[in-house]
Amino acid sequence: MSQREVNASAAGAAGPAGAIPPTQGVPPEDAAGGPTARERSAAEDLADGIDLLLRAARKAVGEVDPAVEQAAERALTRLQALDAGMTREFEKHASRLSPKLEQVARETGNEVTELVQRLARRIETHIPL
Repeated sequence: MSQREVNASAAGAAGPAGAIPPTQGVPPEDAAGGPTARERSAAEDLADGIDLLLRAARKAVGEVDPAVEQAAERALTRLQALDAGMTREFEKHASRLSPKLEQVARETGNEVTELVQRLARRIETHIPL
């Protein structure tokens, strides 16, 4: 392949002028920069994580205990309500809510981290390279 063909191929891979470049595997909502980029809330990320873990569990075992499904749905509802009312409540009670929210976020983050560690260990143990 000539240098001209390589350059033409590379230019074509980037897409037409004005096309949005790929985000290198990062979901668009998490990608840095861009005119519509905004900081996602911890509640949004936790909701996405719960949903992803449930989907993985359903695929892995075929069916998840309905009580677990209901608990996850209640958690998602609470997280969505938290996000929806956060601005109003934050303005009213910022100093009182902030430490509580930080504590919940920290504890949940620690639990998710432990879950990821356990999953990683299981995968490393049971799936050889």
